[in-house]
Amino acid sequence: MDFACALLHHYFLIPSYAFFCFFLLLFKHFSCFFDYVNVFFDSNAIKIALIFDYHNHSICMC
Repeated sequence: MDFACALLHHYFLIPSYAFFCFFLLLFKHFSCFFDYVNVFFDSNAIKIALIFDYHNHSICMC
């Protein structure tokens, strides 16, 4: 998964790749940060996380 995410991160400016990479990030968050699972069920929190990661160019980081 990390290799695929890194590969997609190279094409960061392509929206479809960026969204796919965000979903990989979200999946990794579910597996890495169980304490915050309830936060990610909030659709507004997901949107905020997407915007935050998009502007910080860290979509592929767990």
